[in-house]
Amino acid sequence: MNAILAGKREPWFERLLLRMQAAITQYSMIGREDGILVGLSGGKDSLALLALLAVWNRGVRPLRACYVENRQFPQNKGSLEALGTFCALLRVPFSIREIETDVRLGCFPCSHARRKALAEEAVERGCTRIAIGHTRTDLAQTAILNLAHHGTLQGLLPIRQYFENAFAVVRPLIFLDETDIWRIVRRLDLPVQKSSCPLADNSERAKAAAILKALESMHPGAAANIARAALDYGFFNTALNLV
Repeated sequence: MNAILAGKREPWFERLLLRMQAAITQYSMIGREDGILVGLSGGKDSLALLALLAVWNRGVRPLRACYVENRQFPQNKGSLEALGTFCALLRVPFSIREIETDVRLGCFPCSHARRKALAEEAVERGCTRIAIGHTRTDLAQTAILNLAHHGTLQGLLPIRQYFENAFAVVRPLIFLDETDIWRIVRRLDLPVQKSSCPLADNSERAKAAAILKALESMHPGAAANIARAALDYGFFNTALNLV
């Protein structure tokens, strides 16, 4: 990791960095004046995102990371220390915000509370972009869930503006797949932390992941095709003010 931060990047890392940069450029996710807050969950996606953004940013914009902890199932001290150490290595300020939601109510209330906490942190720190580690694989899984629940192919938008474009949630990893993320994790030995959520292994998203794997066993390009269709659907309907 130190070598990469010093500019000694291997071709495989450079290719993934360029793909992230292509997503940022294509969807105008991050401007030169934007402060960036990364939602750092401790999972592989958010850690890979932070590592890529730290190298891509090169200190040009303010870059921070925030972990949102649910008091009902707190992360252990060692895991939080590992995240703090990783951020220190990247020279990225790290903070923790607390929420409290009842896990018995399912994933949605917790997810909403986490997004709100990140928004509050971003406003307090003067950041205009919240970066989330959703990949193309996540986009495809979301499309499967929305197709099942609502009969639409709506996925995750690469950028979603709020408050007359003064603030946005961005997803710089939408051109990367889960396999790309695992490569970053293994090559850089990222400190991936196990989720403290008791629903993590039995959530609807986990079930959608299993469905997507089954589809990919039928056709290796299934995830990419579903993600592309969801992106097309999302931007078409956004242009018509339908979503």
